[in-house]
Amino acid sequence: MPRHRTAAVGTTRVSRLVDVARNVAAVTGGVLLVAVLVGAGIDIARIDGTRGGYEAPYRDYRGTPIDWDAETFTTSTGMVATGHVIDVHTDCTTGMIGFEILGVVHLDYRRLSPRALAVHDPATACRERGLEPRF
Repeated sequence: MPRHRTAAVGTTRVSRLVDVARNVAAVTGGVLLVAVLVGAGIDIARIDGTRGGYEAPYRDYRGTPIDWDAETFTTSTGMVATGHVIDVHTDCTTGMIGFEILGVVHLDYRRLSPRALAVHDPATACRERGLEPRF
């Protein structure tokens, strides 16, 4: 009889440990999910710090255009602005912007808009880095 009781007590302890481990994993997963969502929100808000000036000649904007020297580093094809969760790629060879999420998923988004070309002037930044813009 004592062996049976010991096995039951041991099983109960293991069961409690499994429950604690599940709870810790659930809380950790929840915290990580919130951190990723907050980081993505911050990154999205930082992509373009300007507002307005949506009609040609795109001069009536407010805010600060991208400081290519301070906010990006150079790659073989363009520039990358790193974020907490999302990196923004500007390709000088194609004029495309794209996003890399958590360093795993790369999405080509679209070509640079006429407003982005006028307000942020990526062509000059590309030339300063020795890249010939083709957009």
